[in-house]
Formats: sequence, structure tokens, C-alpha cells
Amino acid sequence: MKKRILAIALSLALILSAVPVSALAQENDASASLGTPGVDYIPGEAIVYVNGGAAALNNTNGLGRSAAPAYETEELMTVEDTAAVPDEASSLLRSAAADTGKSLVLVKSDQDTESLIADLQNNPNVAFAEPNYYVEPYGVEEPTDAGYPYQWALDNKMNSGATSQTPAVNPAVDINAVEAWKKYDTSSDKPVVAVLDSGVDYNHPDLKNIMWDDGLNYDTLTKMGGGQYGYNVLGGANGEKDKSDPMDTDIGHGTHCAGIIGAQWNNDAQAGGDSVAGVSPNAEIMAVRFLGNSGAGTSASAIQGYAYIQAAAKAGVNVVAVNNSWGPSNYDGAQLRSVSTAATAIGQEYGVVSCFAAGNSNVNNDLNTSGIVDSPYVVTVGAMDSQGYRSGFSCWGQESVDVFSPGSQILSTVTTYEDDAHPFYTHTMPVQYLPQIQDVADSYFYEDFESGAPKVGMRLLDAEGKEVETAKAATALGYNSAKSLALPLDSIENGQSFAIELTFDRKDLKDINTDENFHIAFQGGCDNAMYGETFLIQYQNADGQWTDINSTQIIGQDASGSPSYMPARLRLYDHSWVQSTQEVNLPNFRQYVNDSDKDTVALRLVPRPAGNGTLGVMSGKTGNTAAFRLDDLGFGKKASNYFYSDGTSMATPVVTGLAALLSKTFNGQTTKAEHAAEICARIKGGVNRTEQKDLEDKSVSGGFIDAAAAFDENRCVPVLNDLEIDENGQATLSGYFFGTQGSLTVGGQAADVTSWADNTITFTLPAGISGKQEIVVKPGGKDYGRDFFEVGLAARGYDSLSAPAISFGEYGGYPITSADLLPMTMGATDSHLAYVGYQMEGDGGLGTPYFSVYDIKTDTWSKAALPENILPMPSKDYYSLTGGKTKLYLLYTELNAEGTELTPKIGTYDPAAGSWTSVNAEGLSGTERLVVYKDQLLAVGGDDMVKDDTGANVSSNARASVKMIDPSTGKTTGSLADMPEGRSGATVTASGSTLMVTGGNSGAFNASRTVYTNTLSYNGGKWERHNDNLLGMESLDPMQTLDTAYTAVNGGMMAVGPVAYLDKGSMRDTWSFKDGSWSADESRLYSQSKTTRNIGAASGGKFYVLSYTGKTSAPLIFRATDVDYTGPTADPGSDKPVPPTPTPEPQPSVNPTPTTQPADTDTTTTSGKNAGTGIFETTAGKTLVMAAVLLIVAGGGFALYRKRKNG
Repeated sequence: MKKRILAIALSLALILSAVPVSALAQENDASASLGTPGVDYIPGEAIVYVNGGAAALNNTNGLGRSAAPAYETEELMTVEDTAAVPDEASSLLRSAAADTGKSLVLVKSDQDTESLIADLQNNPNVAFAEPNYYVEPYGVEEPTDAGYPYQWALDNKMNSGATSQTPAVNPAVDINAVEAWKKYDTSSDKPVVAVLDSGVDYNHPDLKNIMWDDGLNYDTLTKMGGGQYGYNVLGGANGEKDKSDPMDTDIGHGTHCAGIIGAQWNNDAQAGGDSVAGVSPNAEIMAVRFLGNSGAGTSASAIQGYAYIQAAAKAGVNVVAVNNSWGPSNYDGAQLRSVSTAATAIGQEYGVVSCFAAGNSNVNNDLNTSGIVDSPYVVTVGAMDSQGYRSGFSCWGQESVDVFSPGSQILSTVTTYEDDAHPFYTHTMPVQYLPQIQDVADSYFYEDFESGAPKVGMRLLDAEGKEVETAKAATALGYNSAKSLALPLDSIENGQSFAIELTFDRKDLKDINTDENFHIAFQGGCDNAMYGETFLIQYQNADGQWTDINSTQIIGQDASGSPSYMPARLRLYDHSWVQSTQEVNLPNFRQYVNDSDKDTVALRLVPRPAGNGTLGVMSGKTGNTAAFRLDDLGFGKKASNYFYSDGTSMATPVVTGLAALLSKTFNGQTTKAEHAAEICARIKGGVNRTEQKDLEDKSVSGGFIDAAAAFDENRCVPVLNDLEIDENGQATLSGYFFGTQGSLTVGGQAADVTSWADNTITFTLPAGISGKQEIVVKPGGKDYGRDFFEVGLAARGYDSLSAPAISFGEYGGYPITSADLLPMTMGATDSHLAYVGYQMEGDGGLGTPYFSVYDIKTDTWSKAALPENILPMPSKDYYSLTGGKTKLYLLYTELNAEGTELTPKIGTYDPAAGSWTSVNAEGLSGTERLVVYKDQLLAVGGDDMVKDDTGANVSSNARASVKMIDPSTGKTTGSLADMPEGRSGATVTASGSTLMVTGGNSGAFNASRTVYTNTLSYNGGKWERHNDNLLGMESLDPMQTLDTAYTAVNGGMMAVGPVAYLDKGSMRDTWSFKDGSWSADESRLYSQSKTTRNIGAASGGKFYVLSYTGKTSAPLIFRATDVDYTGPTADPGSDKPVPPTPTPEPQPSVNPTPTTQPADTDTTTTSGKNAGTGIFETTAGKTLVMAAVLLIVAGGGFALYRKRKNG
């Protein structure tokens, strides 16, 4: 028996103010069990309500009887005189008001508790006595939902039957939620969590009662179009429901996140017998849909979603957190500056915490975007598995990822919505059959291996199909039990092929109705072997052949346009147990050819091959022992309403749920901004480092979230937020949980601390320290905290200049500045530098290009207009800027007023006059690269676009031509020798007689498109192909963001951006190309922090580079370095003779449109990716066809951000 009280003193006080002594005495005289000593209460202790205090317990009574035994006593509280009671109050309350001088007293004795209480109640001064019960806060029991034992993130019950005789290979870990639930505030003011995603199934049985449903009560929100449960940013377009309906129609992603955060507790009956539990038991979910039916959205849609959430917070809705389980579609996607602005605004003004997924590209984010957002009110989350390892798909970064959280094999809700347009088999995350949590009637067959002889056999086959080993009995640890079926894999070495065969008695499967779809599900695991690999599931078809099974889930189309299906599989993204489940259509299942199979039915698990014609093999096995474990195998009739998924998308809502828990308890800060900052700090500081396996150098915190520790500042490690350094080298570090004074180091050197407080430390920088350094704070009596800061000169060999900070208005209520633009192209004259930047946010999927001009003499930036009717396209293929001596030249595409005609144009910009003149670019496709070489304007390479007879399909080949263009007329006046091969999308620069072409591809729509990584050079007489590959150098991380600024120099080239040895003293980011190869320029360092979106141009013997840092405080840096550069001596098109077209010199034999990799160049062949496009060219040189642009739009060319799901 356990007492459940919110606060013992408060509860008793309420009782005492409402119940007369006589009634209390009568209750205590009643016979009742006190419970179990030492379990329910402290033996030999009682709490007594006594008139006269502790002294009255030892006084002789008024009748002259002997005094009561002497007790050890402690006064707990005096019950104050009740205030005046109105006449209309109850008689009980008036009676209580007459009682005065009473106390609650703790009594201790050597007696047993029962006799102690009996003696105390014999004292006439005692109103009542009861045991000193162990108590716990109200409502903190663990959930009773059927799925809860399988939600390892909350309370990991994997391998729970482990003993010293049968230990777990990897002990299980979790977020310590059970302890945290005992600490959080359970008041009735429920926190609201906004899920900015694909919407939420507000009718799901586990979510319908916890949805925020007040949307129609706020005029501000309804005027925006919002509805009862939230907002659909995409409403009314492309088959979407209207803006008032944020239903998750066919993706399930937002619904899955919502369930992780707040699925209703203890509602198996209402949920049909199979429910799960959320991290936050009393949170409400606001649904905001911005990811459409394709699973893609835009930053503009995200901003509109944030605008709705902010409007709700402003209107008084208790929004405490926003879950953002999405990000850029590519690992090297752009920093979401506009989203950072939105997250910062809602955090600063309304105390709302935003949680973002780190990404599923398995790369170091420190080398990429440094997190898709940067804000003091944001937590960026990586994913881990059930044993404390980083999930194999998760991004990481000791500077850019704040903390890790459970993200492998997460069970949660999924959308149950289905109509003619959204059948389940088209859902991204369809409902799954999960026999372990469903009613037994939902299964044709189910084996949990807990009792009796296993009804499933299992044997190991070698590459020839010969039996090597069999499973004899159910002796291994189960998922949530003591038993499973284990098959030794000891005899299979890494690199060897094998298969696992599951066998069943045919009679046990006789009830499966193969005329209809049915389900196959099981849990499996290989401990540490085969991690990250996939087993394909096979069956014997009617001809006796082993055949891969496809599920009924449609995931796309093949080359012929026929549906392609998700294969039936077991994907091992956890070091312990993994769920496999799929709906299948197998009319010939159970049929057999050989009489030897008449009594059995078999399935096989086969490692997925690395390529066609190969066999899958064993991998990742360490030591001589390994085993495959099998549990909870079933053949099912129907699915549940739930789904197991992997991804940082799943890790993020675990943290968001914790933010909701914390926000209720810690809400006493002076400002909303301080509230959000402290919640973020508690999440980052409350970490478990002891049980992590490989996370220490993968995030700022060095561990995974410990929900209980986040409630206790004494268990939170230091969180370092900001560093300020004055001109004397005195530094002030601010943050949280610094505790008592200990030690502080900078770059491994001890610093002289001058003051130490819980939120601020002042110290003197160690001598000789500069650049980016790790600062470690180690308080007395608890673990360290660390982060990285720039503590001195952040560049070497570069001059720091004024970065652009131009305002371009706002979008969705949030400002757009230079830091929000994607740089497209840059050029320079002797006196000015300019670039085209693209604002991605825009209505209808298209943003806006802007033109920024830099005055070199005054070190100032200004905004200038672009040519009228310029086509807004978020692709560098559509803009090319270069400079002559005094003027700039832009190749762009004009869209006529009717939106029906596209025309390549060359615009000439005069910085002195601030004006443009434009002419048609005759003979050009609009995808060439412009460069001024020997005072001539050249159009290099580009695409020839060709439509087929239907007009629906497009192909292209890259041009090898180098045309001379007169910018005043747009006409071709001559040409240089053709390049050795066609190049489209290349970077082209020139200095003096040196012309350099690097990178590019063989055609944007070339079916066998070749991506080039090498360089072509021209010295005024001939072309030379080099076998270089800057980005393939061994010292460079190949998965870093590779936005590189290039310039030609006399006899070579310089590049800025790619990093080697990040955060080390030997860090390099400036590279020199000479004599056909690249080398690090050790005399220069552009930035101590990794930069992205690097773009540059040379002028007057200097190379100017503009880059993005990903930091809120200084998002852009602009620096210049001295280079051996010779610029134009005149503007192209001025009165001077045009040089004749040179006779091409003999060239090496090359394939202008290679379909295989040339022997002497480093290339990568890709297909099916619309990385960019040119425009169709007519014989007159005009582009008259809109189809190319429409094709890109239809192909998702503007879908920047995809949900981060499924690794």
C-alpha cells in the first residue's frame, strides 16, 4: 500500500480545516491495515495530530492516570488559527475553526508501529495518529499502456531477464523518465507543444484526448485560417485540406512525433487494447502542418508555421515548445537563417523552446552547417540506440549537436487517416502489425518463446545453403522477457555469405488467409554484429525458388512507371533488438514443390547484397562469438495504430517532451527569454555520460539526456553559453550550473580565475592563446562542462572587412537580411564587388534574387536593383556574374510578363551610375559561365537542352565551346578553342593569361551525367586537363559542406572553404593549385570556424571571400587576402580589334559526353538527380519554352527541406 499525496503538509492541513476531531477519531478507531513496515512506512514512527504540541504526549492526563511512555518527538508544524469563517460555511468548517493550539508531531519509538499508534490514540490530547508513510507525488506511477514496456527510451526493459548466468551483451540505457516523472509539476495549467511537421492525426485513439483544441476560440488564429487543432500552412493547394485542417493525411511523421511527446497515458481500453505513453503526461499537442503529401516543405512554409505558433503564444496560449523533426534535404544543406530568426523571436518574447533534429546523413555537422539553426533558445538533437551508441545514421558534432536522445527503434503513434486519395499502402509510415502489444485475436499465429517448446525452428545456412547450426531451445534473453530463440553465428566470419532460415509446422500456419493481405512480424537482433545492415526476407514461391518478399507499401515508381514496393526486411539500427513488420500479398505462400517440404513452411533472412550479382555477407562481427536472436514472431490479420521508426526525427520529440516537463516546474524566471534559456540549459546540462558508449566527443554535452538530472541543478553539468573578452584579455564566461569554484582551462591551459558564480566566471586568458579553443569548466564536486569559443585572432593572412548586413524586408513577420540569402554568383571590377543572393522564402515556391554591391574604397555595402523581369530561380545554373575594369556583366534569364517566354539576357551594370542595360544573349542557353579573359567577355560551356517528340522529356549535353560575346549587342564575335570536354555548371575564373575551369558536369539532364572534380586550364594557346581532385584529398573530410570560393591567379588558382584538421593547430582552409596539383597554403587561415556558402572574386591584387558562419551573433564574414592576380585592363566591347578565333591544337581523344569514367580524370557518375537545368535553345538563340522550368518545379526542385526520418 502506498500513499499518493502531492504535499503531505498541505494535504493534512486541508483535512484538518474541514473535519472535526470527533470524526477523525472515529476514522482512526476503524480497523484497517497499516501496510507493510519498511515498505509502506518507517517502522517505529508515527505522525500525530495533537492538542498542546509534543509536550502533551508526555503529560499526565486529566483523570490522574499515569503518564504516557516517553517518546522522541519532533514538531513538524503548528496548525494556525483558522481565519474568520462566514456564517454560510459548513458546520464542519465552523467546528474546525474553533480548534486552536494544535500541532503535527513526528513520534519515534522502539515499539512496533501498530502498538505505538494504539498507545498514542489512548491519549485524549491526540486527534489521530498514523504511520510515517513513504510518499510519492500524485500521478507519478508508470504508465500501464500495453506498448509502454516496448518504449525503451522511457524505461528500457530490453534484456530485462539478464542475470549473472545470462548477462546482456550490451546493458540497456534510457532517459531516466521514471525518476523525472516524480519531480515535475502536475498543476492543471497544461503545457502546449506545437508539432511543426506533416500534421497530426487528431482522431488517433492515443492522441484525440490530448490535442490542443482551442484554436477556434482565438480570433487572431482564425483570421489566419487556423482551425480547432491548429493550422495547415499548405491549405487549399495541391489537393490539400484547407488551412483549418492540419490532419496528417498520408505521411505519419508528425503523428509519430506527437505520440512520442504526449501520447495519452493509461488508456488501453479507449485505444483498443494497444496504446503507448508520451514523455510528458499532461502536455497538449498543437498541430501545424507544413510538410505536404510528398513529405517535403519549404523554409517559407516553416516560417508561416512559426508565425502561427507565435500568434498563439501572443494570444495567451501556453505554448512551451516547438518540435522540428526536419531539416535540409542534403547533408550539406544551407543554414536556415530565417528559421533561426523565428526560433529566436518566439524564444525571446514568449519563452518557447525549439528543438531541432541534427540530421540523418551520418556526418560531422561541425564540418557542414553547424546545425540547421543557431539560437540560444534551441536544442539540436542527435540520435542514439538502446545501448548508448550513436545511431549509425545520426549526424554529430562536438560544437553543433547539443545532446543525444533515443532515436533508434522508437515505438509511437502513426496516422490512421485513410481515404481514396491516401490508402494505407501509399503512406510513408503505414500502420504496423505488432503482435506483442495487440490482442491475440489479431494474429493467425504468435510465438513469444516464453513457455513450452518453441513453435519456430531456426537454422544457419552457409553460402552453399548447407546447414551449419541450429537453435535448440529458447534460452537467450528476450526483448522484454527472459527468453527468446538464439542461433549461434560463431562459424560465420566477416565477409562470408550466410542465411538464417525460420521453419514452421505447416499445420500451425494453416489458418492464414493467403487470398487476402496478411502481416509478418518479428523482433530480431545480432548484438554487435551486422550493425547498420539489412536482412531481406525470402520465401519459397510456387516453383520452389527462394524469392525476396515485397511489402504492399508503395515507395515510388520504377523506370517503366510501375509501382515499386518496400522490401520485407529487418534493418539493424540498434545494437540490441529491432522490429521487423510488413503487410504482404503472397497468394502462393505455403505452397511447395518437393514432398520434403510438405510438413514445414520456411522463411529466410538473407543479408542484403552490396550490388547486383553479389551475395550479402557478415560484417561488424567482433571476437569469435555472435548470435541471432528472435522474439515475438507472428503472422497477423490486422495492423495496430502504431509504428517503429528510426531517425533524429524520433530523438527530437523525446527532448521536446522533456522541455514540456521542465517548463511546468521551472517558470519563475524574470523574463520569458530567461525561462527558455534555462530550459535549454537544463536539457543540455542534465546528461548521462557514464552509460554512453561513443558519444563523448560527438556533442557539446558529451552524453545523452537524463530527464531526472535536468530537474536537479546539482546534477546538471556546466553549460557554457557566451564568452566576452575585453581589450586587456579579461574574459567573462556566462552560462549555467557552474557550481562551486573549481578549475577552468582554455585550450588545455589553466586560466587564472578572478571570480566564480553559478552563472558567471571571470578569468584571464592564458598567454599565447588565440583562435578557436575548447573551454572546460570543472566545478568542485561535479563533472565538467565544455564548449568552443574564438578567443583571439580568428584568421591568418586575411584582412577582415565589413560583412553585408542589408535589410530586404520581411517574410512571415520575420526580417530578411543578407544573412538569409543563398549566394549565387559574385564578380568584381577594379573598384566594386557584387553578388546575387537568393531569398528562398517566397509564396508559390519561388523566392526572390537580390543584388548587393560593395565599394572597395569605402568598405561599405549597398542594395541595388537587378534587371527587370529576371527569372527567380534558386539555382546557380541561372546566374553568372563577372567583372571588367569598371563594369559588371550578368548572364540571366528573363521571364516575360505573361509567364510564357524565357529569354537569356546579358545585363551590364555600371556601379558609378547604379544602372543596368540588357541585351538578348544570342546563341546562348542561359546556363553558360561568364568570365572576362584578356578584356574579352567569354561564355564558357553550358547546356544544350533537347526535348523528345512528346515534349515531356528533357535531355542535355554540356557544351565544350568558349564563345566571345559583345556585351553591348549580345552577339558572338569569336571563340577560343573548345575545352577537352563539355562542362556545365563549372566554376570559371581568369587572371592575366590564365583561364581556369574547375568542376561541373556533363549535362544537367544527361541520363548518365558525369560530375567532374578536376580542373581544365588554358594558357592562351591550348587547354590542359589536370588529374587533380581538391575535394578528394586525403586530409579533407569528404562529407563536409564543400562550398568553395575560387579565383584564378597567375599560373594557377586559389580555393577557400574546404577544411582539414578542424579545431586543431594545423587546421587549413586555404588551398593553392600549381603545376597540376593542390596543396595547403600554410601561411593563411580564412576562419578558425568552418564556413559554408563560400563565394569570392578577385580585384586589384586581392581575393575577396564572403562566407556564412552559422552563428547568430556574426552570421557572415568577409575577408580579403593578397594574391598574384592580374585583372582586366579594359571593359569588354570597347573599341579595339577582336582577336581571330585560334586554330585548335591537337587534343587528347576524349568523349564529349562520357558515359564511363575517363581514365585520366576523377569523376563521379550519377543519374536521376535534377541538380540544375539549362533552357531550350532555338535556332534564333531565344528560349521560348517554359517546360524546362515547369519540369524542375514538378520534380521537386524547390522542395528544400525533407523530414528527417528512417536514417
